[in-house]
Amino acid sequence: MSSLRDLLGEAQTERLMDDLGVLVTRLNKLGLGEMRPWPDFFSKFKAPKKWTRDEVEKRVTTNFFEYRTNYAMVVVAIFLLMLFSSPLLLLSLLLCVCLW
Repeated sequence: MSSLRDLLGEAQTERLMDDLGVLVTRLNKLGLGEMRPWPDFFSKFKAPKKWTRDEVEKRVTTNFFEYRTNYAMVVVAIFLLMLFSSPLLLLSLLLCVCLW
């Protein structure tokens, strides 16, 4: 089995690793490196006392910022499940990557 360096070459692999490092740094600046505990994420929902638009908007915004890494992981997991459950989609993406 070929390694990434064999497939891309030394220069392309180094450029890819540098780009991934920049991506990780940017994601950490956005707070996506700080995952909250999963039991807290899936804990029982407690309804607000008042269901006003401002209260709901505030709760949704706070929840998103508090658990943004968890939400990102759920989205990635769903995407990967979708990708691997559909071989045609996987083949199409591989073809696009190869032609790129």
